[in-house]
Amino acid sequence: MLSLLPPPNSWRTPGDDYDGFFQAAVEAYDLTNGQSLLAKSQPLAFNELLTVEYVGEGSGDDGCICYGFLFKGPDFDAFIWIEDDLRRARLVWRGDEEAYLRTGLMLRMFEEQTLSHLR
Repeated sequence: MLSLLPPPNSWRTPGDDYDGFFQAAVEAYDLTNGQSLLAKSQPLAFNELLTVEYVGEGSGDDGCICYGFLFKGPDFDAFIWIEDDLRRARLVWRGDEEAYLRTGLMLRMFEEQTLSHLR
């Protein structure tokens, strides 16, 4: 799935805590018509400078189906892919670390409300 994005040489793996991005990706995955709604970048409900976009689906190393979402802020990009059974996820990011961490905290604070305006 990373091949859908610019070259990965500047992408970094997250630390242990990326639950905010995971929960927001699950919310995006659960949207009715989410794939078509998110075919273009959509702002998050709590901050219009932060966006999410559905990138596509692919398969993991073990053959599971994965769905990819790209979160963008003014100073960072975070790409997360989640398995269709929601048991595992993987995230890579690039840009300003403070902006990435701050957004992760905000996503946790607004859990299940990040895309409420699209329901």
